[in-house]
Amino acid sequence: MRLPVRQYRCYPLAGAQYDESEFGYVERTLELDPAHTALITVDLWDMGWHEEPLVPDLGRYWEHSFVGLGRRACAEARRVTEENLAPALQAAREAGLTVIHSTMPHIVRKHPANARSASASPAPATSAPDPWPPPEVSHAVLREYTETTYGPGAEAAWERMREAADFPPPVMPAPGDFCVSEQAAIDEILRERQVTTVVHVGFLLAHCLLDKPGGVRSMSAIWRSGGYRDIVLRDCTVAQESHETIADFGVTKAFIFWLEAAGTPTSTSREFVEALTSPRTNTEAVGRAFLPATGSWRARMPAPPSPDR
Repeated sequence: MRLPVRQYRCYPLAGAQYDESEFGYVERTLELDPAHTALITVDLWDMGWHEEPLVPDLGRYWEHSFVGLGRRACAEARRVTEENLAPALQAAREAGLTVIHSTMPHIVRKHPANARSASASPAPATSAPDPWPPPEVSHAVLREYTETTYGPGAEAAWERMREAADFPPPVMPAPGDFCVSEQAAIDEILRERQVTTVVHVGFLLAHCLLDKPGGVRSMSAIWRSGGYRDIVLRDCTVAQESHETIADFGVTKAFIFWLEAAGTPTSTSREFVEALTSPRTNTEAVGRAFLPATGSWRARMPAPPSPDR
Protein backbone atom coordinates (compact mmCIF):
# COMPACT_ATOMS: atom_id res chain seq x y z
CA MET A 1 0.00 0.00 0.00
CA ARG A 2 1.67 3.22 -1.21
CA LEU A 3 0.01 6.17 0.54
CA PRO A 4 0.91 9.79 -0.34
CA VAL A 5 1.10 11.96 2.77
CA ARG A 6 1.69 15.62 3.51
CA GLN A 7 3.52 17.31 6.37
CA TYR A 8 4.70 20.86 7.04
CA ARG A 9 8.30 21.99 6.86
CA CYS A 10 9.08 24.59 9.54
CA TYR A 11 12.49 25.52 8.17
CA PRO A 12 13.75 27.21 4.97
CA LEU A 13 15.34 25.43 2.06
CA ALA A 14 19.07 25.84 1.59
CA GLY A 15 20.11 29.44 1.00
CA ALA A 16 16.80 30.99 2.05
CA GLN A 17 16.16 33.20 5.06
CA TYR A 18 14.75 31.61 8.20
CA ASP A 19 11.38 33.29 7.73
CA GLU A 20 7.85 31.88 7.67
CA SER A 21 7.54 32.91 4.03
CA GLU A 22 10.18 30.28 3.25
CA PHE A 23 8.40 27.41 5.03
CA GLY A 24 6.22 25.00 3.06
CA TYR A 25 4.66 21.60 2.60
CA VAL A 26 6.56 18.36 2.15
CA GLU A 27 4.95 15.45 0.33
CA ARG A 28 6.20 11.88 0.42
CA THR A 29 4.92 8.34 -0.03
CA LEU A 30 4.69 5.78 2.77
CA GLU A 31 4.76 2.07 2.01
CA LEU A 32 2.52 0.26 4.47
CA ASP A 33 1.24 -3.26 4.88
CA PRO A 34 -2.59 -3.35 5.10
CA ALA A 35 -2.32 -6.38 7.40
CA HIS A 36 -0.51 -4.20 9.95
CA THR A 37 -2.65 -1.08 9.49
CA ALA A 38 -5.85 -0.06 11.27
CA LEU A 39 -8.50 2.53 10.47
CA ILE A 40 -9.82 4.14 13.67
CA THR A 41 -13.00 6.20 13.56
CA VAL A 42 -13.83 8.51 16.46
CA ASP A 43 -17.32 9.68 17.47
CA LEU A 44 -19.41 9.05 14.36
CA TRP A 45 -22.89 10.06 15.54
CA ASP A 46 -26.26 10.36 13.79
CA MET A 47 -27.42 13.74 15.06
CA GLY A 48 -29.01 15.56 12.11
CA TRP A 49 -29.20 12.48 9.88
CA HIS A 50 -32.90 11.68 10.22
CA GLU A 51 -36.09 13.41 9.10
CA GLU A 52 -37.17 13.82 12.71
CA PRO A 53 -34.95 14.82 15.64
CA LEU A 54 -33.54 11.91 17.63
CA VAL A 55 -35.35 13.19 20.71
CA PRO A 56 -38.44 14.92 19.26
CA ASP A 57 -39.25 17.14 22.23
CA LEU A 58 -35.66 18.41 22.33
CA GLY A 59 -35.60 19.26 18.63
CA ARG A 60 -32.60 20.04 16.45
CA TYR A 61 -31.27 22.64 18.89
CA TRP A 62 -29.88 20.07 21.30
CA GLU A 63 -28.53 17.89 18.48
CA HIS A 64 -26.34 20.83 17.42
CA SER A 65 -25.43 21.44 21.06
CA PHE A 66 -24.46 17.82 21.69
CA VAL A 67 -22.08 17.56 18.74
CA GLY A 68 -20.75 21.07 19.36
CA LEU A 69 -21.39 22.28 15.81
CA GLY A 70 -23.63 24.96 14.38
CA ARG A 71 -25.88 24.48 11.37
CA ARG A 72 -23.20 25.07 8.72
CA ALA A 73 -20.50 22.93 10.35
CA CYS A 74 -23.05 20.14 10.92
CA ALA A 75 -23.90 20.19 7.22
CA GLU A 76 -20.20 20.00 6.37
CA ALA A 77 -19.68 17.08 8.77
CA ARG A 78 -22.50 15.20 7.05
CA ARG A 79 -21.05 15.92 3.60
CA VAL A 80 -17.60 14.79 4.75
CA THR A 81 -19.07 11.57 6.17
CA GLU A 82 -21.06 10.70 3.05
CA GLU A 83 -18.57 11.73 0.36
CA ASN A 84 -15.20 11.00 1.97
CA LEU A 85 -15.37 8.98 5.15
CA ALA A 86 -17.82 6.28 4.06
CA PRO A 87 -15.84 5.34 0.90
CA ALA A 88 -12.60 5.26 2.93
CA LEU A 89 -14.21 2.99 5.50
CA GLN A 90 -15.52 0.61 2.86
CA ALA A 91 -12.16 0.46 1.09
CA ALA A 92 -10.41 -0.29 4.38
CA ARG A 93 -12.73 -3.22 5.04
CA GLU A 94 -12.30 -4.64 1.56
CA ALA A 95 -8.51 -4.38 1.82
CA GLY A 96 -8.46 -6.26 5.13
CA LEU A 97 -7.47 -3.42 7.46
CA THR A 98 -8.47 -3.67 11.11
CA VAL A 99 -11.43 -1.30 11.63
CA ILE A 100 -12.10 0.12 15.09
CA HIS A 101 -14.89 2.53 16.02
CA SER A 102 -14.18 4.49 19.21
CA THR A 103 -17.44 5.90 20.52
CA MET A 104 -19.69 6.35 23.56
CA PRO A 105 -20.50 3.32 25.77
CA HIS A 106 -24.19 3.94 25.04
CA ILE A 107 -23.56 3.30 21.33
CA VAL A 108 -21.20 0.36 21.89
CA ARG A 109 -23.99 -1.40 23.80
CA LYS A 110 -26.26 -1.10 20.75
CA HIS A 111 -23.82 -3.18 18.70
CA PRO A 112 -23.07 -6.27 20.81
CA ALA A 113 -21.78 -8.26 17.84
CA ASN A 114 -19.03 -5.68 17.35
CA ALA A 115 -18.45 -4.69 20.97
CA ARG A 116 -15.05 -5.29 22.53
CA SER A 117 -13.96 -4.62 26.10
CA ALA A 118 -10.56 -4.98 27.68
CA SER A 119 -9.96 -8.55 28.83
CA ALA A 120 -8.61 -7.42 32.18
CA SER A 121 -10.12 -4.59 34.17
CA PRO A 122 -7.56 -2.08 35.45
CA ALA A 123 -6.93 -2.08 39.15
CA PRO A 124 -9.16 0.43 40.93
CA ALA A 125 -7.44 3.72 41.56
CA THR A 126 -6.68 4.40 45.17
CA SER A 127 -7.62 7.91 46.18
CA ALA A 128 -5.35 9.94 48.41
CA PRO A 129 -6.66 10.41 51.94
CA ASP A 130 -6.61 14.16 51.42
CA PRO A 131 -6.89 14.77 47.62
CA TRP A 132 -5.64 18.06 46.28
CA PRO A 133 -7.11 20.07 44.75
CA PRO A 134 -10.43 19.16 46.36
CA PRO A 135 -12.93 17.40 43.99
CA GLU A 136 -15.23 20.41 44.29
CA VAL A 137 -12.79 22.40 42.15
CA SER A 138 -13.05 20.12 39.11
CA HIS A 139 -16.81 19.77 39.55
CA ALA A 140 -17.19 23.55 39.54
CA VAL A 141 -14.91 23.99 36.51
CA LEU A 142 -16.81 21.41 34.46
CA ARG A 143 -20.18 22.89 35.43
CA GLU A 144 -19.01 26.39 34.51
CA TYR A 145 -17.63 25.15 31.18
CA THR A 146 -20.87 23.42 30.21
CA GLU A 147 -23.15 26.27 31.22
CA THR A 148 -20.95 29.02 29.75
CA THR A 149 -20.18 27.31 26.44
CA TYR A 150 -23.45 25.45 25.80
CA GLY A 151 -26.03 27.08 28.05
CA PRO A 152 -28.12 26.11 31.08
CA GLY A 153 -29.68 22.65 30.92
CA ALA A 154 -27.09 21.26 28.50
CA GLU A 155 -25.96 18.29 30.58
CA ALA A 156 -29.52 17.06 31.20
CA ALA A 157 -30.33 17.32 27.49
CA TRP A 158 -27.07 15.65 26.53
CA GLU A 159 -27.81 12.62 28.69
CA ARG A 160 -31.00 12.05 26.71
CA MET A 161 -29.06 12.51 23.47
CA ARG A 162 -26.52 9.89 24.56
CA GLU A 163 -29.27 7.34 25.03
CA ALA A 164 -30.76 8.05 21.59
CA ALA A 165 -27.55 8.34 19.55
CA ASP A 166 -26.16 5.77 17.11
CA PHE A 167 -23.89 5.70 14.05
CA PRO A 168 -24.95 7.57 10.89
CA PRO A 169 -26.50 5.19 8.31
CA PRO A 170 -23.57 5.27 5.80
CA VAL A 171 -20.99 4.24 8.43
CA MET A 172 -22.80 1.66 10.54
CA PRO A 173 -20.44 -1.02 11.92
CA ALA A 174 -20.09 -4.04 9.65
CA PRO A 175 -19.27 -7.63 10.58
CA GLY A 176 -15.62 -7.76 11.61
CA ASP A 177 -15.48 -4.14 12.81
CA PHE A 178 -14.81 -3.45 16.49
CA CYS A 179 -16.81 -1.00 18.62
CA VAL A 180 -15.00 0.18 21.73
CA SER A 181 -15.04 2.87 24.38
CA GLU A 182 -11.84 1.97 26.28
CA GLN A 183 -8.22 2.66 25.40
CA ALA A 184 -7.19 -0.69 26.88
CA ALA A 185 -9.48 -2.54 24.47
CA ILE A 186 -8.00 -0.70 21.49
CA ASP A 187 -4.46 -1.52 22.65
CA GLU A 188 -5.37 -5.20 22.98
CA ILE A 189 -6.86 -5.37 19.49
CA LEU A 190 -3.84 -3.70 17.90
CA ARG A 191 -1.42 -5.97 19.75
CA GLU A 192 -3.38 -9.07 18.66
CA ARG A 193 -3.39 -7.88 15.05
CA GLN A 194 0.25 -6.72 15.18
CA VAL A 195 -0.78 -3.28 13.95
CA THR A 196 1.96 -0.66 13.66
CA THR A 197 0.16 2.09 11.71
CA VAL A 198 -3.19 3.74 12.48
CA VAL A 199 -5.22 5.98 10.19
CA HIS A 200 -7.65 8.38 11.89
CA VAL A 201 -10.99 9.79 10.76
CA GLY A 202 -13.90 11.29 12.67
CA PHE A 203 -15.01 14.17 14.85
CA LEU A 204 -14.35 16.65 16.24
CA LEU A 205 -10.90 17.66 15.14
CA ALA A 206 -9.24 19.54 18.04
CA HIS A 207 -11.46 17.73 20.55
CA CYS A 208 -12.45 14.05 20.55
CA LEU A 209 -10.44 13.03 17.48
CA LEU A 210 -7.35 14.05 19.42
CA ASP A 211 -8.13 13.04 23.00
CA LYS A 212 -10.79 10.32 23.16
CA PRO A 213 -9.74 6.68 23.67
CA GLY A 214 -8.15 5.71 20.38
CA GLY A 215 -7.62 9.36 19.43
CA VAL A 216 -4.47 10.77 17.89
CA ARG A 217 -2.80 11.81 21.15
CA SER A 218 -3.67 8.44 22.68
CA MET A 219 -2.02 6.52 19.81
CA SER A 220 0.68 8.50 18.01
CA ALA A 221 4.36 7.98 18.76
CA ILE A 222 4.62 11.78 18.72
CA TRP A 223 2.65 11.97 21.99
CA ARG A 224 2.78 8.46 23.41
CA SER A 225 5.89 6.57 24.39
CA GLY A 226 5.88 3.36 22.41
CA GLY A 227 3.14 4.68 20.15
CA TYR A 228 2.16 4.05 16.55
CA ARG A 229 2.74 5.65 13.18
CA ASP A 230 -0.34 7.85 12.87
CA ILE A 231 -1.94 9.36 9.77
CA VAL A 232 -5.03 11.60 9.65
CA LEU A 233 -7.27 11.79 6.59
CA ARG A 234 -7.65 15.55 6.53
CA ASP A 235 -10.85 15.57 4.48
CA CYS A 236 -12.57 13.14 6.88
CA THR A 237 -12.93 15.49 9.85
CA VAL A 238 -14.27 18.90 10.88
CA ALA A 239 -13.38 21.12 13.82
CA GLN A 240 -15.63 23.27 15.98
CA GLU A 241 -15.86 26.65 14.24
CA SER A 242 -16.71 30.13 15.49
CA HIS A 243 -18.59 33.06 13.99
CA GLU A 244 -15.18 34.38 12.90
CA THR A 245 -13.98 31.17 11.19
CA ILE A 246 -17.02 29.36 9.79
CA ALA A 247 -16.89 31.08 6.39
CA ASP A 248 -13.73 29.22 5.38
CA PHE A 249 -13.51 26.60 8.15
CA GLY A 250 -10.48 28.35 9.56
CA VAL A 251 -10.20 26.29 12.75
CA THR A 252 -10.29 23.05 10.75
CA LYS A 253 -7.48 24.31 8.52
CA ALA A 254 -5.47 25.58 11.48
CA PHE A 255 -5.58 22.27 13.32
CA ILE A 256 -4.66 20.33 10.19
CA PHE A 257 -1.62 22.61 9.88
CA TRP A 258 -0.85 22.04 13.56
CA LEU A 259 -0.94 18.26 13.10
CA GLU A 260 1.25 18.38 9.99
CA ALA A 261 3.78 20.70 11.67
CA ALA A 262 3.78 18.63 14.87
CA GLY A 263 4.73 15.35 13.21
CA THR A 264 1.44 13.77 12.12
CA PRO A 265 1.22 13.24 8.35
CA THR A 266 -2.12 13.74 6.63
CA SER A 267 -3.61 12.31 3.48
CA THR A 268 -6.99 12.43 1.76
CA SER A 269 -9.78 9.91 1.39
CA ARG A 270 -9.21 9.76 -2.37
CA GLU A 271 -5.51 9.00 -1.95
CA PHE A 272 -6.31 6.43 0.76
CA VAL A 273 -8.87 4.62 -1.39
CA GLU A 274 -6.57 4.67 -4.42
CA ALA A 275 -3.67 3.28 -2.36
CA LEU A 276 -5.86 0.45 -1.07
CA THR A 277 -7.29 -0.46 -4.47
CA SER A 278 -4.01 -0.31 -6.36
CA PRO A 279 -2.73 -3.69 -7.61
CA ARG A 280 0.41 -3.06 -5.53
CA THR A 281 -1.53 -3.00 -2.26
CA ASN A 282 -1.35 -6.67 -1.34
CA THR A 283 1.87 -7.59 -3.10
CA GLU A 284 4.75 -5.14 -2.93
CA ALA A 285 3.77 -3.64 0.43
CA VAL A 286 3.88 -6.92 2.31
CA GLY A 287 6.49 -6.93 5.06
CA ARG A 288 7.13 -3.19 4.93
CA ALA A 289 4.99 -2.07 7.86
CA PHE A 290 8.06 -1.18 9.90
CA LEU A 291 9.86 0.82 7.21
CA PRO A 292 9.91 4.58 7.84
CA ALA A 293 9.14 5.97 4.41
CA THR A 294 10.37 5.35 0.91
CA GLY A 295 10.23 7.34 -2.26
CA SER A 296 11.40 10.86 -2.99
CA TRP A 297 10.69 13.92 -0.89
CA ARG A 298 9.15 16.90 -2.64
CA ALA A 299 9.27 20.23 -0.86
CA ARG A 300 7.27 23.17 -2.10
CA MET A 301 6.25 26.62 -0.98
CA PRO A 302 3.02 27.06 0.97
CA ALA A 303 -0.27 26.93 -0.88
CA PRO A 304 -3.53 27.96 0.73
CA PRO A 305 -4.13 25.03 3.14
CA SER A 306 -7.33 23.16 2.51
CA PRO A 307 -8.63 19.98 4.15
CA ASP A 308 -9.92 18.88 0.74
CA ARG A 309 -6.55 18.95 -1.01
